[in-house]
Amino acid sequence: MATLIKRDGSPFWFVAFSVPQPDGTIRRLKKSTKKKTREEAMAEVQRIVDAERKLAVATDEENRTNQAILAEANRAAARGELSEARARELLSRMLKNASGEGLQSYTVKAWSDEWLRRKAPLAKATTDRYSTSVRAFLAFLGPKADKGLEMVTKADIRDFREVVRYGKKLPALDARTKSKDHPQDFTPVRTARTANQYLADITSMFNDALTDELLSTSPTRGLKDLPEDDSVTRKPFTNKEVQKLLKKAGEPGWYELIFSPKTKNPRLRLERGHDWPGVILFGYYVGTRLRDIARLTWENIDFESEMATFVPSKTKRHLPSYQVPLHPRLVRWLKERTSPVERHGPLFPTL
Repeated sequence: MATLIKRDGSPFWFVAFSVPQPDGTIRRLKKSTKKKTREEAMAEVQRIVDAERKLAVATDEENRTNQAILAEANRAAARGELSEARARELLSRMLKNASGEGLQSYTVKAWSDEWLRRKAPLAKATTDRYSTSVRAFLAFLGPKADKGLEMVTKADIRDFREVVRYGKKLPALDARTKSKDHPQDFTPVRTARTANQYLADITSMFNDALTDELLSTSPTRGLKDLPEDDSVTRKPFTNKEVQKLLKKAGEPGWYELIFSPKTKNPRLRLERGHDWPGVILFGYYVGTRLRDIARLTWENIDFESEMATFVPSKTKRHLPSYQVPLHPRLVRWLKERTSPVERHGPLFPTL
């Protein structure tokens, strides 16, 4: 009879059961179901018990198959071709021969897709951040993203963090001191805090793979955060600075400073130039985050009461929406805009 049990320190349910041996003895086994709820574990019990009992009375054909796989592994080792990936593939075949299921494995790309799918129920701001970190990591890995999770090394993770912070991988420290490059070539393009956040997201992805027993160890293990002593203190804009921003918004020189040089479409530049004064006015008079302003729709604006109603992205979902009175100057700017075709359309479509 099989019994479900829990072990201290483990999130998974285990099944304890007896297996008759070929010599007539009884062997008591405990196997993890790899499931966290009792209902899911119950569904795995019979499969695990059947697989172990089948293994105990393996037929001569199964033994011959396993011996052939071991011989193949010996030949590969003798030729120097027994890589970790090859060894896992052979072991997976033996496991499938014994239990009907091989080793579960993922490429980095496949696991990142699965991991993001599992995170979908979280707040949109959080999932957006995870998606950004994962896209950057996959782009950094290049072709290696299509290889197994176990192929990612600690050096890969460290190099990824450097690319996030400096925009490129830096040479070794001794080579850096002898480099003829200008010192500004090693100036960070992002703060240490941002680089640490990217790494924290990728660490979470690998830790979840570790929990699912897809890895024996995480390549992020032991990497310490960068010292966050390069952050800047932000100060509010003065009235004169806001006036200067509004006056310059959309001009060619201002545009080159604010936007990526990849954005060369003249019409897009012009339309963004029309949107930005409104964004600046919203930030100045309403005081909300840039992300929240960019996501506003015409439904958020009530011209009759001259109020804006919205829920900031970093506010808990169960809290009521905010209602903020709009300054007359901001109301005038909004009324000068083209009337929206649909109320749920974006207030700043180019942003």
